[in-house]
Amino acid sequence: MPQSEPLLQPLARWSVSEDLTDIATELSGEVAMAALDWFGALAAGDDEPASDNYRSYHRLADSGGRSLAEHAFTLGALSHLAEVDDGHRDSMIHAGIVTFAPLLAIARQRSLTLDTVRRAVVAGYEAAVRVGTAFGPEHYRHFHITATAGSFGAAAASAVALGLDARGCVAAFGHAGSQAMGLWQFMDDGAEAAKAANPGFAARNGIAGALLALAGVPAATRIIEGPRGLAFALKSEFDPAPLAAPFSADGTALAGRTVKAWPVCGQMHHVLDAVRDRHAIAPIDVSAIRSITVESFEALKRIADLRHPATPAQARFSTSWCLAHQLLYGGPDFGTLRDPKVLDDPAIAALAERIGLTVSDDFTKPYPRTRSCRIRIDMADGSRSEWVHTGRRGDPERPFTPDEMQARFADLAANKPAPWRETALAVCHLISNGPADTILPSEYLERLLDV
Repeated sequence: MPQSEPLLQPLARWSVSEDLTDIATELSGEVAMAALDWFGALAAGDDEPASDNYRSYHRLADSGGRSLAEHAFTLGALSHLAEVDDGHRDSMIHAGIVTFAPLLAIARQRSLTLDTVRRAVVAGYEAAVRVGTAFGPEHYRHFHITATAGSFGAAAASAVALGLDARGCVAAFGHAGSQAMGLWQFMDDGAEAAKAANPGFAARNGIAGALLALAGVPAATRIIEGPRGLAFALKSEFDPAPLAAPFSADGTALAGRTVKAWPVCGQMHHVLDAVRDRHAIAPIDVSAIRSITVESFEALKRIADLRHPATPAQARFSTSWCLAHQLLYGGPDFGTLRDPKVLDDPAIAALAERIGLTVSDDFTKPYPRTRSCRIRIDMADGSRSEWVHTGRRGDPERPFTPDEMQARFADLAANKPAPWRETALAVCHLISNGPADTILPSEYLERLLDV
């Protein structure tokens, strides 16, 4: 006997309900900071070498009139290229990309009020994070959760933006979930730049799903829990509890996001923070280091232990290279990996060879909720220093201040013209402070989203 309603029905009902208006208004400042994060990620990604490939794809796919789905794909891909977009600790998902890419693609073509934008952002984050948390760490071993669960976040944001009711939102989830995928095999095949396509496809899936629902095309209603739904097809240990948890302004996924302090894979941020914090208190004599051992959770070694990076995209998944750069030069900062010549530095390569990663069950069991590591540095004179570090800058417990977010955006968008940066800031100010019925100016979006 099937349950009385589909698993995703409560999420769909909440996403399009009047209750969300008050929550979204209360969180308008958080929505604005999330938008600022995404604009910075878009600007940084637009500077990446691989951005030309994604723009070419967009032009080939666009054949005359601008396709909403393909535009959302390109925005999603570009804003993930530089690995600086926000994430979420429990769900291991990049919710901002899959929310803002389809939402702003729609806003560029259709007039949306600030109230609609705020509600769509809150709903998109919530759907992406709840489904991602339900899929869990085992799913993440094989599937990029930003691609699978992210398709649901994109569908929720698009459903709100297009004015769908709860039934339409469930249909949008069904269509988007039917296409949700994102395998990690590209990492094994040296194609790291392909990672950005996954959130792009999720953004495309969500907006296409919502448009199909708007057109009245019926969809699966039990796309996750059905006998041929995602949980069974992907053989995931799916936990439905996150989908049934109460909805409130205090515990929204948006408020629990993590802002990236480093332009690299988020799995290694706690390691870089550990050495940064210790180095600031007791400077380390880098020239006398014999070896460094990083002991942490299994996902760090599986995802971010690329030993000999040949491209900036690969360096973002090399903990040893990034830690060596951090010790020698204090980076990598948001501009470091824009120059491929940075990989030619023999000092970084030599130090990276002396850095090794090991896995500990003690750190793996509480992951992803808790991200800890033990750093052990052995010096040439036989002395040793060792300490444990937990957490990352940018996590909810160590958030960036608004001023820090502004400075971060300035760094990320440094290569953009001043009018572009000013427009992004103006949009964020509107989202935070503008009256609910104000239309998000289309001329602003034309300037910001013309990729």
